[in-house]
Amino acid sequence: MNAALVDTGPLVALFVRNDPDHALVSAWLRGFRGRLLTTWPVLTEVCHFLTPEVALRFLRWIFMLRARAAASIVSRALVCARLDGFISTATRDTFLPST
Repeated sequence: MNAALVDTGPLVALFVRNDPDHALVSAWLRGFRGRLLTTWPVLTEVCHFLTPEVALRFLRWIFMLRARAAASIVSRALVCARLDGFISTATRDTFLPST
């Protein structure tokens, strides 16, 4: 399954139409077939950057995606563990000679 870890910037850009990256993020999301992953701190930060009305629309969107299993809100510890594993694998595969 494809999954994308999404931070604050793209989520804000998606919900702020005059953001310079709005069109790019919108186009990417339309073509993405997988699950979005993010954390509660990211959701909190996104809401901080949006107007209250837009923040409510954003949260409804996130929870609609969760209901369809198209998004997950994961813990920071899980993100760190997965990234550590990815970095270890990428480092090993890139720098160690194959046998």
